[in-house]
Amino acid sequence: MQIGPKPGLSKMTFDLNIVRSLCKELDMPDDVTKQISILTADIYFPDIEKYFNMLFSLETGGEAYKKIESELKENESSLKPLALYLTAANKTWEQYKKTGIPRKIYVDSMKCFSRFVREHFNTYGFYGFDRDFWIYRFLAFSIFRLGELEFEMSFCPDNDLLNGFAAKGDKIISVHIPSDAVMTRDNLNKSYEAAASFLKKYFPEYGNAITYCITWLLDPALKDLLPANSKILEFQSDYKIIKIVNNDKSFMRWVYNKDTDDYNSLPENTTLQRNIKKHLLEGGNISLATGIKK
Repeated sequence: MQIGPKPGLSKMTFDLNIVRSLCKELDMPDDVTKQISILTADIYFPDIEKYFNMLFSLETGGEAYKKIESELKENESSLKPLALYLTAANKTWEQYKKTGIPRKIYVDSMKCFSRFVREHFNTYGFYGFDRDFWIYRFLAFSIFRLGELEFEMSFCPDNDLLNGFAAKGDKIISVHIPSDAVMTRDNLNKSYEAAASFLKKYFPEYGNAITYCITWLLDPALKDLLPANSKILEFQSDYKIIKIVNNDKSFMRWVYNKDTDDYNSLPENTTLQRNIKKHLLEGGNISLATGIKK
């Protein structure tokens, strides 16, 4: 199902100057912008033009990124597809303008590109882009960053996702927590208030949609591992937990910047790292939890 106004079909044009300008606006690391400039010389864009317009729809974006990966990705962290996605991001701006959404919200949302390459650097020690599977949701005009949090408009895929709180086909809003979010009470309140105003003004059909979040940050076990004034627990306080998945390791990359079963090797640089490491070594786990916004 299409979210928001559907971008019109158009011929893909690649302009390195536009991409460079957008990179600057998104605070892209200079090294990444330089690499993109070099790598694009080896891309024959007509080979992938047929997948370009597919990026702007949730229905076809998943297929499009796989096709683009197979055409352009030379290795797991190749930056080549990034040039194409940034070109697409420039087209998505046209939908923001048509809807009347300010440039600041567009830039804040599209800064996911620069955040993702920095997260890759933090994990592997060099710049790369490995979020092809996720990025088309921003291009498809469905995820918007409003303050500290991101809000994604979609439709409930089945009756089980939210344990009956939403039925298949219902409009729902998923909350995502960017890695650079500062989750103070004031910031969270401002983000939720901004989302309410944003939806009322630009997407009123989502005004009464259920808001939910699926993340390890909602695991109730964290209440015993963190101090009462923890920002994570502050975020938790806004949600009613309705589902827990025990065998999930998604927290490892966000807490420790790596995936490993060798818990003894985990760093202890923060209270969160130390307490979770101790918890894991004692046989515990950090689960993936689903919560409904209170």
